[in-house]
Amino acid sequence: MPQIIPKAWKSAGTNGMLSGASPVVWMPPHADVGGGLSFGDGCKSGGGGEGHPSVEMLALLWRRLAAVSPGSLVKFEGWPLLPVITAQGRALAPLGAPVVMPDGLSMEVVNALRRAGVFVLDIASPAAVAAGKHPAIKAHVLPASGAGLLVWSCRLTVSKPIFKAYTVSEL
Repeated sequence: MPQIIPKAWKSAGTNGMLSGASPVVWMPPHADVGGGLSFGDGCKSGGGGEGHPSVEMLALLWRRLAAVSPGSLVKFEGWPLLPVITAQGRALAPLGAPVVMPDGLSMEVVNALRRAGVFVLDIASPAAVAAGKHPAIKAHVLPASGAGLLVWSCRLTVSKPIFKAYTVSEL
């Protein structure tokens, strides 16, 4: 795995707890490859970060994971492998962090989920499409439904709840 994903990225920003994980900024070479709708990631700038895997390489990795480990992705938890939607640009969330599908979500809901610490899969990325085809991905990327969010809130072991009760004045 370190030949594709920088070793320093494993569990980056997690403090050992995936429930508080932060996505890793991802600057793949030739970032304009892939096209499709993505929520404001501004990825058409090109360039690329040193050591960052390309979109094609990450998609290939997902296809390979489907071939060699179709039943489970547990041994890959902590590695940032899931392309997610962020306001800052392209990012990869660690496998095992709370990630949901974007089906039917408005930008307002995507932003609210971000604030709650739930990431939204960027299905405009060919790497996310490849990840979505892995037989075991449904254990790691849940639907953005009440049931999916409830499952994530039950799985998280954090000192503070994922969903905060707001007063009317805070809304």
